[in-house]
Amino acid sequence: MVFVISGPAGAGKGTVIKKVLRRNTPLHLAISWTTRSPNEGEVDGVDYYFRTAAEFREKCTLGGFAEWAEVHGNYYGTPTEELVKKEDVLLEIDFQGAKQIKQKLCADVHTIFLLPPSSTELERRLRARGREKDEGEIRRRLLTAHEEMRQASFFDCWLINDSVDQTVEKLVGLFAFLSLSRSNTPPSYRNESLLARVQATFAVAA
Repeated sequence: MVFVISGPAGAGKGTVIKKVLRRNTPLHLAISWTTRSPNEGEVDGVDYYFRTAAEFREKCTLGGFAEWAEVHGNYYGTPTEELVKKEDVLLEIDFQGAKQIKQKLCADVHTIFLLPPSSTELERRLRARGREKDEGEIRRRLLTAHEEMRQASFFDCWLINDSVDQTVEKLVGLFAFLSLSRSNTPPSYRNESLLARVQATFAVAA
């Protein structure tokens, strides 16, 4: 089974995923290839496989990616071999990749969209984390977030990350339920009023 987590930059995906994996859950985190430069503290083969654009294009030509996309001028892709290492695999990818994986694997995929509490809070988090080099990059991230929020309804369930610990608890419970029951996402994880409320702060129609 494949679990996909997506959401805009600043929603807290990386932090939540690291805490979920520390809970000894039987999940394998798929490591993506990317052509961007490493952020401070990132390690090749642990956070991403950092590769050149030529290397990425060659692997893509050979059909070596289960999904791939171009984001902010850089390529990201999940190597096909990452999906067969363990029975349950966790992917952190954008909505473009999520759609590709869902189309290929259908019932074996559960997609989860991590929502920020609001557009204002998302902007605060982006500024606080200090990864974006200038104001222009922050604005690009926010514009991308607007489109990502528009795509959120595609996902099987939505979780608002206003408390990291609570979000981790909900995700651990969700993964356990889906792995054991092999059924659809529980209705409580698909709260349309919650999604509409957060989308409204981005001026996005549900």
